[in-house]
Amino acid sequence: MSPLCNYPITKDRIVGSYSIDINFYPGSDATWQKEHFSFEITENDKFLFHEKLKDGNIKTIKGSIEYYRNAPPFLFRIHLEEYHPLIDEYPSLYRGNRKFYYVFESKFGNMFYRKVDS
Repeated sequence: MSPLCNYPITKDRIVGSYSIDINFYPGSDATWQKEHFSFEITENDKFLFHEKLKDGNIKTIKGSIEYYRNAPPFLFRIHLEEYHPLIDEYPSLYRGNRKFYYVFESKFGNMFYRKVDS
């Protein structure tokens, strides 16, 4: 049996908070992105993208998640209430043995998000 089968990417594993993983491209740009952008996927299939503004306030772009693959690995599309240039409506999923991450194509290039351990 493949090791990936031991840790299937189910809806329960997808729900949570995500932040930029600076290990892909360490440096000041990645650190700045991590400080300014994050997102959440809620149990009721809501997508919340958080952007820290220059004045320190947080702007949240809302949307919903539509799963288009209903078996592990669950894949989804993001339906946004308003367009945002940093949100990829079809994020790419990459997975290893136990962990996974999403890549958003954006105006900054690829942005790598990993689930925050709670």
